[in-house]
Amino acid sequence: MARILNSVRGHQEIVDRLLGAAGHGQLPSTFLFVGPPGVGRRKIAMGLAQALVCEKSKIACGECGPCLRVAQGASEAVRLVMPEKTQIKIEQSREILDFLSLRSLSRSRIVIIDDAQTLNPQAGNALLKILEEPPENTYFFMIAPSARHVLATLRSRSQIVRFGSLTEDDLRSERPAPEWALQSALGSFERLESFLDRDEVRLRGLAWQILARWSQDEPIFLDPEAREWMKDRSSLLSLARYWIMAFRDAMMFQAGETRRLFNSDQKQALTQLAQLPAEKLALMMRLALDLETGITAQRDPQLSFEQFWILSRREVQA
Repeated sequence: MARILNSVRGHQEIVDRLLGAAGHGQLPSTFLFVGPPGVGRRKIAMGLAQALVCEKSKIACGECGPCLRVAQGASEAVRLVMPEKTQIKIEQSREILDFLSLRSLSRSRIVIIDDAQTLNPQAGNALLKILEEPPENTYFFMIAPSARHVLATLRSRSQIVRFGSLTEDDLRSERPAPEWALQSALGSFERLESFLDRDEVRLRGLAWQILARWSQDEPIFLDPEAREWMKDRSSLLSLARYWIMAFRDAMMFQAGETRRLFNSDQKQALTQLAQLPAEKLALMMRLALDLETGITAQRDPQLSFEQFWILSRREVQA
């Protein structure tokens, strides 16, 4: 069966409420789904699209032609819009208007705009009239991290639905994973998958190896391998984020709060880090955050890392 809502984890109250409104013909025409990435916002929008076009059931049967085509991404009744590079541009809004101007034999037509916060003002303004007066049985689902990131003119025309993070049990039921990964994912399938990526697993291990050398004040700059990852912006950004979590965990460990550690499998290393005074750990975390900021701001990654290393070692020894 290809019923999309069967694969949704969590958010049952939201799903039931929206399906109930759709079944009674009381579903608003425009929604803004807000919440963290990787918690199922788009999947729920696609599942509702199935329910709105299904020929057999008000909650989607998952078996009829319209349901199957939605599940396969081939429905003539559903338009999924995503950013081209970093923006949704006016040309894409015009394509939405063209799509809605065509005659349709479907029960409903649905437009799903993912990353709606990337709609530029021209693209957003082009949609205002149709959002104000949508054709009959036409539904818009916009998806964004938060309402405030979306153009105010679009936000004011939308029913806002807020999605929270998933539970660790929700994640575990879909994707068995180590406890540290489930805890670090913060209720997001997207984050969980990123932590389980082979390259990320390697980088996480490398982050702890580097921290061990940092703790012993062992020079690292001349290592051939180190010179490679120091120049790689993406790798160094991941390393910086693992160090941020490590210093945060060391502070939690020091305070006796061991139930919510991101790195529950690294207790020996955390024990060593936690020997530093609390104010030193807080400073190390701030320097790691500065490193992350520098890398994302396009500063030279190698110089940024060298500055982090030198300043952090100086502060530890002060």
